[in-house]
Amino acid sequence: ADIIMVRLRVPAADWPARLSGMSGYLVPKSRQRWVTATSFGSQKWEQWRPANGDQILRVSIGRDGLPVDSLSDDDALTAAVTDLSVHLDFDVQPTDTSVMRWIDAFPQYRPFHYARVSELETSLPAGIHVAGASYRGIGVPACIADGQRAAHAIASSMTQTREFLS
Repeated sequence: ADIIMVRLRVPAADWPARLSGMSGYLVPKSRQRWVTATSFGSQKWEQWRPANGDQILRVSIGRDGLPVDSLSDDDALTAAVTDLSVHLDFDVQPTDTSVMRWIDAFPQYRPFHYARVSELETSLPAGIHVAGASYRGIGVPACIADGQRAAHAIASSMTQTREFLS
């Protein structure tokens, strides 16, 4: 699916205390308009945390069946701010923004996806492993976990091979 990522800087004075310490949210498909997920990036990642306490949000617009590549940057920004204001229950007024397009970037898992991944993995030659957004989750934490899983499997197979050859 095509995705537009909108980054917003929200002034610290506007950020509701009730949202402090949270990492973001997903919007249930039945309630999605444009925004499908929002990460409170400055609350998740220290390196994103401005010294003055402003909040950096990363907003995902688009999903399977909702083409967004025709939205202008201004329209994408308006859609993000409008949806966020409803979701977060305050008038979001960003002081800085950016828009990035990820065309055909988000895999769409169909029914029986994980069964197909399992079949793929059992058909791979020994020592070959797959990892990434196409297999077990598209979010950064899911991709990191999948990469670590594959790395551990590779390290384990190398240890077993070394022990066998000793």
